[in-house]
Amino acid sequence: MRRETVSDNREHADGDGSATKHLRDTEAQSTISRRGVLWRAGLATVGGVSALTLLDQRRAEAITGGNFILGQANDANATTTLTPTSGAPLKPLMHIDGSSMGITDTTLIVDGPTGGKSLQVNTGAGASAAAGGSTAISASSGSATAVSGTAGGTGGKGIWGHATGGHAVHGTASTGWGGFFEGSVYTTKFHEMKEITTPAAPAANHARLFLRDNGSGKTQLCVLFNTGGFQVIKTQP
Repeated sequence: MRRETVSDNREHADGDGSATKHLRDTEAQSTISRRGVLWRAGLATVGGVSALTLLDQRRAEAITGGNFILGQANDANATTTLTPTSGAPLKPLMHIDGSSMGITDTTLIVDGPTGGKSLQVNTGAGASAAAGGSTAISASSGSATAVSGTAGGTGGKGIWGHATGGHAVHGTASTGWGGFFEGSVYTTKFHEMKEITTPAAPAANHARLFLRDNGSGKTQLCVLFNTGGFQVIKTQP
């Protein structure tokens, strides 16, 4: 069976041409409809791209109440607080792992305001304080520097410690130095020492100042030289 085409239909049109006009109108409407679909599709695409662009901008801004976006600059106009869920065994609350980075890289950088504080760490009181106190900052290092402080300009302080009754700066060492200073040491109060047994001789061009018991219950202030000999500076009266 042969399917009739538009040309076939035109051949059978009435003498007044009404059928032919009807077919032309139908073709025109079909063309307009197709164009309308394509135009609306294009408009929807442009609108979709614009919406995604605005969404990306909003994500990049990460305004207050939004999500923190990784790999982008984020800003907020209110303080962000992170607390553990009640009863949740979180240890630690936050962990930043930079172990896979290079030996000259920095895991975390904090830029502070001029004249203000870059970082403030507060520890809570209570049971932990009653048991011996809680640690505000704990740092450990295998063979490098655990804590490094640098100050520029006269009057700057690389590391500042203040205590009302405890130790502003406390250092302990098993075989190394509890405190090591490459430079002058200045104090505004006394220097206090405790009696120890006579230590080993120091390295060449060094001397060790220490207190010892003279064997009769008297404290002696002594100096030990690298040769192993020591001299009693003063014996307790």
